[in-house]
Amino acid sequence: TACRLVKYCSVGCQKAHRKQHKNACEKRAAELLQSNPFASCRGLIKEEQPCKKAAELKEEQLYSQGHERTELNQKAAPGPPFASTLRVTASTNVEDMRGIFRELFDSEIRFMKGLGEETLKKMCGGSWDPRFCEGGAPINHFSTSGEIGLVLAGVKPCSVVAHHNLQEYGQLLYRNVLRPWYEKYFSEDSGFVCELGSPGCAWYESDSGVADIAGGASMFINLNHSDASYAIGILRTKNSRATTQEELRKVFGYPASDEGGIESLIEYQFQNPASIYKIKNCCCSPCLDFRAIESDAASVGRHFRQCREGMLKLGYSLALDVYHQDEWSPRAVATAWYYAAGCDMEECLQMLQADQVWMRCCGHRKEWLIRELFNMRSRQPSFV
Repeated sequence: TACRLVKYCSVGCQKAHRKQHKNACEKRAAELLQSNPFASCRGLIKEEQPCKKAAELKEEQLYSQGHERTELNQKAAPGPPFASTLRVTASTNVEDMRGIFRELFDSEIRFMKGLGEETLKKMCGGSWDPRFCEGGAPINHFSTSGEIGLVLAGVKPCSVVAHHNLQEYGQLLYRNVLRPWYEKYFSEDSGFVCELGSPGCAWYESDSGVADIAGGASMFINLNHSDASYAIGILRTKNSRATTQEELRKVFGYPASDEGGIESLIEYQFQNPASIYKIKNCCCSPCLDFRAIESDAASVGRHFRQCREGMLKLGYSLALDVYHQDEWSPRAVATAWYYAAGCDMEECLQMLQADQVWMRCCGHRKEWLIRELFNMRSRQPSFV
């Protein structure tokens, strides 16, 4: 526990005793913080390394060591075998779709590995850093099954799969992976729709010209989501007006804006990616990524918690990665972590230990971030 005074035989016993132990635990953790701001993190904050940009420092660590996970994370490894006899209907529980989601994930991985090196290079824009994933192309950065899992779990209204460097990718994935999987397992009354998008519906102006979001894209929609009708209206209706960023945010189910403040890339990373992709030293694998400004930190934390709970039902664990921790304020990062833990300090420290929230800071910002995190107990976070 955070106080370092009590040990439990299991997570279940720890949760059962939390109400009785919580106040004493937080009091002792505060005492530890006063004497040593890193003590309550149980060795998570290691000796300083040479000062570099925080993101670069984290990447070098991942490249050189892989990204090993603790025993806590192993519980979220893919669960049951393929549910080949399941037909998804409107009454099917998310937990019952574990097997078919795993089949989709594995099918997409096989499909991407079969694309070949030249096609993957094209998707990367011509080249990639070979340190990313030793022994293969970084398919873990292109996989879209995670977003489809969030649609299955009811967290996102839809998933739209396209790739700006390989325009035909959405159609290839639709024909070879997504549509056969959908026809195999989903009944007409399943509440899910799988289709190819039409051009000229959702689009915006970019530096390189018109970016058509839906045209030729592979779309998977949860009709039971509260924003499904809104998303369908945007994705299926031809429009002479460019789609706004706020409209796209709602369509894709993102919790925050990327305008009007200091922004950071936010990634919800799969844990144990090397075991998922069967790639040596697989450093990371985003299930979902978007950009958010620091005033939306609490919304990011709450949204991550929803996504994590949804993916755990499908058998996979996620970690919160606020990528640009050297640009967001330490208070904003601490707020995102705190809300990701359900505003429970003990759970937040456990998530730090289990690498379920990623530390990218170094030097004095690391200490500052930890202090801000402990201050969450004594005041309502500013970023709400």
